Amino acid sequence: MRSLILILLVIALSAVSADAASYNIDNDPGHVLYGNLDQNGAAMVTALGQDLANQYCGPVAVTNSFRYLENKYPTVYGNNLTSGNLVGTAMGLGDLMGTDFINGTWWDDLIWYKMIDLESKVPGMTDYQAQHMPGWNWNIWDNPAAAKPAWVESTVPTWQFLWEKLVNCEDIEILMNWSGGGHFVTVKSFHWNDADNDNIIDIAENATFDYINPWTGASGVSSIWQDSLGNPLETNYASGAYISMMVSETPVPEPAAITLLGLGALGLIRRRKSP
Repeated sequence: MRSLILILLVIALSAVSADAASYNIDNDPGHVLYGNLDQNGAAMVTALGQDLANQYCGPVAVTNSFRYLENKYPTVYGNNLTSGNLVGTAMGLGDLMGTDFINGTWWDDLIWYKMIDLESKVPGMTDYQAQHMPGWNWNIWDNPAAAKPAWVESTVPTWQFLWEKLVNCEDIEILMNWSGGGHFVTVKSFHWNDADNDNIIDIAENATFDYINPWTGASGVSSIWQDSLGNPLETNYASGAYISMMVSETPVPEPAAITLLGLGALGLIRRRKSP
């Protein structure tokens, strides 16, 4: 009898462990919320020329994420972020960010001028957060317009940041770097089962993330892993790239929503204190 109870207990604990280690979310499985602007499409190439269009992954990734914010939160953003003109939005962002033929878009310019553009269109309605790799070749925040905001955290970008932002239905872009190159994409999903519950995305656990790729305007998928806790997140994009930056935006909770959250927390506290 004791053996049977022990076996059942082990099975129950294993089930709880498996549930706790599963991370699966897709904010747009039908690819209908995000924009699908293609930096190599005819409209972009006609407007910019092929050479410059090749460098426009940053502004295009932001444009596709602006479309997500409009579709996901219409009462907050309406059609104000893109005005239905994705090409014009990307070109305006590229001008702000200083996107050029040689360097494309610097990570700090993308973070800063994305905020500037969004605030100029829908002021005071958005929270921002970012993580960027400390100690890498282009780590310096040297935007001439302002000092680095407190919400831009100098730390190795984490899967927890990615997961939390997707769970909260936030807009999120990442920068992937490899030897001699880099690429911005707009992330929409994350899929991982932490088989050994060590909070490390082991390569054998076959984790993936989906994104809107500005190079094609279509949804793409890549593997994601890390060698050990605290190490950079790596991907198989471009035959091997690491994630050097993440930036996200979400609407500021409305006062009514904040009140409801407070009442919910108060109710939870009261229930915990009840016998």
